[in-house]
Amino acid sequence: MISLVIDSSPVMKIGLLYEESEKRIMDIIIENHFKDNVIDQIHNGRIVNVVNSLDGAFVDIGLAQNAFIRRNDLLRAVGISRYDHKETPLNQLVKSGQMIIAQVSKEPYQSKGAQLTTDISIQGKHVIFLPNLKDIKFSKKIESTLDQRKLLKTLALDFGITSGFIIRSAINLVSKPVETLTKEMSRLAGMWEKMVTLAKLEQSVKCIYSSSDFHEQLMSKIDFDVVDEFHTTSEGTRDFLLKFEIDKNKIKFHKKTLGLWIEKNIPVDQLFSTKLVKASNGVSITVDVLEAFTIVDVNSALFVSDTQKSESALVANLTAADLLNGHVLLNNISGVIIMDLIEMSSEHKKRFIHQVSESYFAKEYGFQVYGFTNLGLFEMTRKREKPSIRDQVSLDFEDEELMYWNLNKLYYELIRIKEHTNTKQMILEVSESYYIFLSQHNIFDDIGLSIKLKRLKASNNFYRISSQNIDIDSVL
Repeated sequence: MISLVIDSSPVMKIGLLYEESEKRIMDIIIENHFKDNVIDQIHNGRIVNVVNSLDGAFVDIGLAQNAFIRRNDLLRAVGISRYDHKETPLNQLVKSGQMIIAQVSKEPYQSKGAQLTTDISIQGKHVIFLPNLKDIKFSKKIESTLDQRKLLKTLALDFGITSGFIIRSAINLVSKPVETLTKEMSRLAGMWEKMVTLAKLEQSVKCIYSSSDFHEQLMSKIDFDVVDEFHTTSEGTRDFLLKFEIDKNKIKFHKKTLGLWIEKNIPVDQLFSTKLVKASNGVSITVDVLEAFTIVDVNSALFVSDTQKSESALVANLTAADLLNGHVLLNNISGVIIMDLIEMSSEHKKRFIHQVSESYFAKEYGFQVYGFTNLGLFEMTRKREKPSIRDQVSLDFEDEELMYWNLNKLYYELIRIKEHTNTKQMILEVSESYYIFLSQHNIFDDIGLSIKLKRLKASNNFYRISSQNIDIDSVL
């Protein structure tokens, strides 16, 4: 059974697509209430500084650091043909103070600001809307049984080709594709019209669309048709799910909970601690995510296969590639990735590169395969667009100390104490970084406990709870 478990606390919202029989997390979506995710946001921004030497401009979009936009994207944003002005300096075409509409294509990272694009895309469940293009394309994963020519002709007549669309493979599961697509295309095009109108009317620096909205992420990432049960503690999420004509009997609304992911024994902590990933045939990989790159070691000591001995190394390495693909996508790992594979022949190396480039490490997932180094290591990169799961739940992008996740767990721990003991007052001692955060944000206000906050003296734990009734000293 596949369940979509949606939990919410004052720290974060978390959505888990979970395969219960295999106890496997298939996907995870996190909205950290204290950490913005600006990727794919569409902004009405103001040009601050045009820099000819960088062939681009810095744009104020309301963040701490100005974003950067390259020449071609900038010219498109102001309606100037790049072909007619190839030799014209950029500062003669656009000026500081001009307003533009652009989308964040790359998150701010360390000292670098966000990067902007005018290749704007808005993702729906079955369609990706591209307002600056005029074409309809189909995903390569769409089944051949779908008559694309007939569908394209019908959509052109019913909807009109005034913008660009990519039809996603999720349409394979829809019984009435034309009706579904037309409805969703109209909705997305209507959203875009409202954004443009809002930007023109207000003429101020403002985010006019955010794909990081939790419900938007659910809609674009999760195929609701494969979900057997939906579990949520939020009335808003329940109402959102009902809009998609989901069977009411599949939606399980929980009024009181100590954490759905805790009650259902979903091993979320493993996402943050597991380096070892195993396959059923005995192949395993160890993944070490470092600051500059990710190292992957392949182990086939327990590998069992029916293939010929000459093929066994190739099969083991392809299994490892499959494991790594799932681990990277689930945890949103990016940057340089190096795999220490089982030794293969030159011919098998070529086959390996071809197969993984077309499947596990395809460009559509953000990968760029470079092949084998002189030392025999397999090298590739994955474009960094969104922060990793560890980064999303950590205060510091370098330390990845999981502070927000630990606070989320502490919130449910305090609820458990409130529900299962007669405690009314308590002393909560926490380490320095947690003390600073909790002094500024009262995330425990709705629990109904009187909590006195103190700094924790030197300890291996990040918190200690004490009261007249209980004495708890543990690490979450």
